[in-house]
Amino acid sequence: MSGPRERGGTAILVAFMLLTLMAGAAFATSRNLARELAVGGTALQGALADAAAESGLAWFLARAAGERGVAGVPSGPAAPPGLLAGASDGALRQGFELRIRLLGALPRPGGEAPVEQLWQVTAVGRSALPDQPGCLQVRELLVAEALERPGDLRLLAWTAP
Repeated sequence: MSGPRERGGTAILVAFMLLTLMAGAAFATSRNLARELAVGGTALQGALADAAAESGLAWFLARAAGERGVAGVPSGPAAPPGLLAGASDGALRQGFELRIRLLGALPRPGGEAPVEQLWQVTAVGRSALPDQPGCLQVRELLVAEALERPGDLRLLAWTAP
């Protein structure tokens, strides 16, 4: 027969095993949660950097063409507010950088004088959350400008997200 001492020792042993099991489960759950938060933060930064790059291209097209608009530009929502010059609220930093290159004249078939010149516009969107590495997204477009009508732009290609 087991006495009260043996039953008390068994109860303590079972309680200790349950406590150890629950602590292990809590630790595993917290590790998974930390991993999910990191992945979610990276996805958020990527989306914000992509939005910043798209806003940079939209800003370029609006400034380059003015009220005339650009032939071939798909209609869509305007750039989100706060992205045109870069935004920072103390917790999130985001903005864009534009690189514009003149590629040269687009020749006409038959060797005649060129009628358009090509421009390559690259927008690099950046976003960073505190205590995490930043994220970059690059978007490009290729624009043709009519030589006889400066500022008359035609969109040839736009990198899709």
